[in-house]
Amino acid sequence: MSDEFDTAEFDCDSLIQLLREEFAVPADRLRRDATLEQVGLDSLALLEVVVVLQGRAGVHLEDEFFDIRPSDTLERAAETLKTALSASPVPAVRP
Repeated sequence: MSDEFDTAEFDCDSLIQLLREEFAVPADRLRRDATLEQVGLDSLALLEVVVVLQGRAGVHLEDEFFDIRPSDTLERAAETLKTALSASPVPAVRP
């Protein structure tokens, strides 16, 4: 992903790319129907994903992201994150 981050365009492919780039998840594990557990992400790693997304999007994600569970598929997680991104007009606090 580039520095140009369009929250309206966020989808499962965006999540897969983020997981490859930021979390070094092997491409062969990143299928839309794979669960977050299957790709090696636990609850703490999910929080890290949210922090990275907040930084790239320049917004503060609201509580919707707490609905994501390690047992969710990448497709479901991406849908939940997209909802959270689109509902978060509040800019993130940047140092």
